[in-house]
Amino acid sequence: MESVLCSPSVIAIGAHTLCKRFLGLTKKQQQMCARNPEVMFAVGTGAQIAIKECQEQFKNQRWNCSETPGKRAFGYVFPVGSREAAAAYGAWSAGISYSITQECSKGRIPNCSCDYSKKGSSYSEGWKWGGCSANIKYGGSFAKRFIDAREIEGDARSLMNLHNNRAGRKFEEARHVRPVRSKKHRKLVLRIRSISLWKKKRLKSGDLVYLSESPNYCDYNPEIGIIGTGGRKCNKSSNGGRL
Repeated sequence: MESVLCSPSVIAIGAHTLCKRFLGLTKKQQQMCARNPEVMFAVGTGAQIAIKECQEQFKNQRWNCSETPGKRAFGYVFPVGSREAAAAYGAWSAGISYSITQECSKGRIPNCSCDYSKKGSSYSEGWKWGGCSANIKYGGSFAKRFIDAREIEGDARSLMNLHNNRAGRKFEEARHVRPVRSKKHRKLVLRIRSISLWKKKRLKSGDLVYLSESPNYCDYNPEIGIIGTGGRKCNKSSNGGRL
């Protein structure tokens, strides 16, 4: 993704030019982009946050959230509906929801600002709501409409993606339920269990789901977007196992 997408200067270049720089958009996403150029700055930033955080969390795994050269910026497509695909879609959704919410709080998105409905206090825990609260409703709503617009097939894989998109948004919403006391808790950390869709288990809204077992991430396989582990530095204390 071009760095220009993560700069406020994108607003000045015009909606049409801006939207052409986002590769892989569906027709509905293109329409949303044209109508909401200010929000698209946050979308681009959120996508970068998701990729960076995903790569940091899985840096010692065989799959390290690596980007396939030439991958479409907003066509984050995994041919295999694996645990890794579930993690990527969940992080993608959470990152974009988070970024839009932050831009709302800073007053950078028209018709979206602070959420002043969050009020109250807890004397036992020593905190009190005050000032500007993040508008997570707007962030989650736009992220849902924009990201879910890709899933139009209605097949099992689309249902998997939709569920994991929702899990990412739910995770981001949950971070705002309690006041944040330290910087380390502000990071986007996706620690959600993954469950096979083929197993008869009751799913929670925060669960990630997958359809297929993970492929071999050790060997280069461009057909399914695997770049392999060749050339990477080994970590002796890590088993490099699957998710």
